[in-house]
Amino acid sequence: SMPSWGTCTVEETRTFFEEVCGRFESCEFMHYNTPRSGRLIEPREYGALAAAHPNFVGTKNSRDSPAVVAGLHRYAPSLRHFLTESPFSIASLLGYDAGLLISRASINWQRAKRFYQACIERDADAVASFTDQFLTMGEGFELAVNPKSHMDGGYDKLFPMFVNPDLRPELLPPYGTTDREAFEMLRGFLRRELPDWVN
Repeated sequence: SMPSWGTCTVEETRTFFEEVCGRFESCEFMHYNTPRSGRLIEPREYGALAAAHPNFVGTKNSRDSPAVVAGLHRYAPSLRHFLTESPFSIASLLGYDAGLLISRASINWQRAKRFYQACIERDADAVASFTDQFLTMGEGFELAVNPKSHMDGGYDKLFPMFVNPDLRPELLPPYGTTDREAFEMLRGFLRRELPDWVN
């Protein structure tokens, strides 16, 4: 991801990629396009960065705008784009080849596989149904986690607890953390709203 101590300008972004990709040419890099950096890299800019750095090979994106998803594949086709569930749905229905960056769906691997298959088969009705379920799931995570934790890790630690409830949800200091109460609140919400997702 971009440096966290200050939002980079376009020129500073180019310099950052030069310093990382250019300095370590034997390594391959994927960029996490997170709003936490203060600045999101747009598809056209990705295209220019990919052209300048052959060892820049992929992106991690969660933006679910159809224009952004299409732009990633139109302007930066040499990069492998890993997308969370919602933008992956869009990419699949638009016919783009993307990688699934699984997040919320990881709470139930069998249903996650069904979602993935629906996307691969471009089953629009099934994909729409899954998308609606992920939106509902998001409501549950918001209720359970906020304001206990503002970090993505606060959500991420809860995903594997559905597979192994003995895992601990806490984050390391100094970040606000989730707890078992938050997990139980989320599990209760999902059992009511999306029972097919919770064992």
